[in-house]
Amino acid sequence: MPSGKKVVLQALEREDLVWLYKWQNDHQIMRLARSFPDHLVSKEALAAGLEKELKGEYTGRRVFIIEEKSNGKPVGWTTPRTRGYTRRMTDADVGLAPGERRAWKKGYGSETVQLLLKEFFEQLNLHCAACGRSPGTLRV
Repeated sequence: MPSGKKVVLQALEREDLVWLYKWQNDHQIMRLARSFPDHLVSKEALAAGLEKELKGEYTGRRVFIIEEKSNGKPVGWTTPRTRGYTRRMTDADVGLAPGERRAWKKGYGSETVQLLLKEFFEQLNLHCAACGRSPGTLRV
């Protein structure tokens, strides 16, 4: 799993449903995560989406739980997505959501984005057309 100085990105597991339910039903967190508050979501709806995620039914998308490296406690989640054609990744985007208020403004989001960019460029071999770097090269 991608790991930095402050955070570790863990694969989504069934027990993470408790955290996702708490965070996705928090008006302020969802405003930060998506720039507008979402409607409330039921635990059953989240569980159904979680099962699809665990089975790998969402191609090109993964969900990671962001954990504090120092204590292993979840502080948020991130959803990187990739798109491509004929088995070649052509672009990507990242969704990032701060879950625990106690962890806000500590650099966890910045480090998460850095870890994901590293993964996109080094593991998925994406190319940065805007910066002119060839696939597999990124300085974060």
